[in-house]
Amino acid sequence: MRSKAKNTGAAKSFGALFAALGLLTLGLLPAQVQAASTPNKVSGPAPFLTLLTANNPPFAFKGKKDGTATGAAVDLVRSLMDKAEANYSMTLMPWNRAYELALLNANTCVFVTNRLKERETLFTWVGPLFKGGWALYRRAGSDINISSIKDLKGLAISGTFTPSQAAHVTNVYHAVPLQVADDLAAARLLYKGRADLWLSGLLRHSAIVKELGEEPVEQALVLARADLYMACNAKMDESLIAHLNHLNTNLGEAREASLARYDFLPAQRASQ
Repeated sequence: MRSKAKNTGAAKSFGALFAALGLLTLGLLPAQVQAASTPNKVSGPAPFLTLLTANNPPFAFKGKKDGTATGAAVDLVRSLMDKAEANYSMTLMPWNRAYELALLNANTCVFVTNRLKERETLFTWVGPLFKGGWALYRRAGSDINISSIKDLKGLAISGTFTPSQAAHVTNVYHAVPLQVADDLAAARLLYKGRADLWLSGLLRHSAIVKELGEEPVEQALVLARADLYMACNAKMDESLIAHLNHLNTNLGEAREASLARYDFLPAQRASQ
C-alpha cells in the first residue's frame, strides 16, 4: 500500500535542504498560495507582456515541429493570456537570464517558478499554475514500506543529487545516494534493481516512466509539496495581477487538459 502523505518531518527536512540550495525547477517548498481575488478590471491601457520560460521538460521545451516553446506550463499560460485578451510574447531562454529579465524589466514574467520566501517581495505572483513537489518511488510490488525518513536508513536512493543534497541523504536520511546526471538515468537504476527508491517530481515521474516504456512505479513517501507560479516584475500593475489570478482560478479544465496532454494527470492527482 502507498504511504499517506502525513510526513511533516520529511517535508521539513527535505524542504529545508532545497530552500538552502535555492533550487529553481520543480518546486521544493510549500508555496504561499495567493487567495483568489474577485474579478477586477485592469486600470488604464493593458500593457504588452513579455513572458519568459526556460527549458524544463515537460513544463516547457523547444517544440520539434517549429522550434517554438511548448509544454504543459506553456499551454496553460497561453490559455490564461487568451482569457485575459492580453497582448504578449513568449520566449524560451536560459533560466538565469529569464529570471534576471523578469526581476529587472517592467511587464515581464518568468514561469514556472518556485514561490520561495526569499523571493516573495522580489516579484508579484500569478498562480499557482500547478501543484507539485517531490517524492520517493519504488518498483511496483516492492515490499519496501516507508512511513517516515527513519525508514530510509540503509536504502539506496537514485536521483539527480548535487553534492550537498547527496551529503544530506547520507547524513540525515542515513541512506545511500546514487548520483546520476538526469531523471531517466535515475529511474533506470530503480528498474534495474540497483536502487531501492527513486527521487523524482510528483508532476514529472510519470512522463519519465512512459519514456522508458516501463510499468508504473508506486509512491513510497512524499518528501515535499510545492506550488508552481508565474513570477512577474515587482512593479507590475496590481489590478492586472489580481485579474490574472482571478482568471487562473477558473482554468480548471485547461489545467487538466495540459497535464493530460503531457502525461501528468495521474501524478497531479497523486499530489493533491
